Amino acid sequence: MNALLTAATAAALAMIASGALAADIARPVYKTAPVELAPSWTGFYVGGHVGYGWSRDGSASLSQTAVAPPDFFFFPVTTTLNSEGAIVGGQIGYNWQASNWVFGVEADISGSFLKKSASVTTFSSIAPGSPGGTMGITQEIDWLASARGRIGFAFDRSLIYATGGFAWASVSTNAVFNGSFPFSSAANLTSDDTRTGYVVGGGFEHLLGSNWTIRAEYLYYALDGGDSVSGPIPNPALIDATATLSTSDLNIHVARLGLNYKF
Repeated sequence: MNALLTAATAAALAMIASGALAADIARPVYKTAPVELAPSWTGFYVGGHVGYGWSRDGSASLSQTAVAPPDFFFFPVTTTLNSEGAIVGGQIGYNWQASNWVFGVEADISGSFLKKSASVTTFSSIAPGSPGGTMGITQEIDWLASARGRIGFAFDRSLIYATGGFAWASVSTNAVFNGSFPFSSAANLTSDDTRTGYVVGGGFEHLLGSNWTIRAEYLYYALDGGDSVSGPIPNPALIDATATLSTSDLNIHVARLGLNYKF
């Protein structure tokens, strides 16, 4: 009898264990989804950019003086130089994020292909209305640079920001005067200077991954005028004539795309 009870008990235990094992196999296993960390803008970054620039309101003036009579050859002439062209360069900066607000500093430099040429007819002062010659003038913006602060608002993986700071630009202006009335004369003047001023703008930036960002931005540069440059005007009348080239303040608009690597 004891043997039968022992066998029955063992069989029952085996059946219970088999049922529990089957239940364990059939029971679904739930895994906790990984927690995705909010993207952060904090850190150093370095990158490059390409874009297009155009200047407005820039002008150059060529004036002339002589011993006797004054303004013997031509009246002063002024022409507007609205240059435009591509830019390419790089930037480096640092961002610090507090909640949704992002604060940063950035420095950049761009090689510029902005250029404009113009030709102006000059008129003789001793025979008003009579062409006294021509002035050919070319202005080139060789590079642009800035040191700026940034403030922006971050949402999801994007950032909208405003920026502003100090700006510099290398500007070269060349004027060639060829006089024809009443005596042939010529002058070639070049002004090479580094302009200073300010820059303001804004843009949109997006995190492509944990390290890469892409941006589109607009910048407005307001730069001071350059120094005046003077030189002699050789002429067969042997009159001591001098030409002076002057340039005005320069305003430059830039639209560009950038790619950054965030450390």
